[in-house]
Amino acid sequence: MTRMYDPTEGEILLDGVNIKTIDYEQYVSIFSSVFQGYRLFSFSIKDNVAFAQPMDEDKVRYILEYVGFGEKLRSLQNGIDTSVFKNFDEAGFEPSGGDGQKLALARALYKDAPIVLLDEPTAAMDPKAEYYR
Repeated sequence: MTRMYDPTEGEILLDGVNIKTIDYEQYVSIFSSVFQGYRLFSFSIKDNVAFAQPMDEDKVRYILEYVGFGEKLRSLQNGIDTSVFKNFDEAGFEPSGGDGQKLALARALYKDAPIVLLDEPTAAMDPKAEYYR
């Protein structure tokens, strides 16, 4: 569906159009995905969320609150400017599996794509957080 692989049989249609005939960049722009093997980067929280999109700090905060990361965010001295991991900043934080998934989900929602694909994005979240997503 996301054109990471071409089908070996048949075809995938979007609104009746074979996806191979749609411009690749245009096609992938309509998807935002969170896979089990998501990656976070040794950047700030806000840069991990807005990744490759124009920065809107208010939107970053709103989405982090929406995905259940608000309490953790408020506990961090530098808020959305806190580094993820301590590779380049000793004041950074090491996200738990659930925190990492919340950041990955926030990134997917921040893109504001019409189609969001989720591959077990809440597997490491606590049951209460998972229930409310």
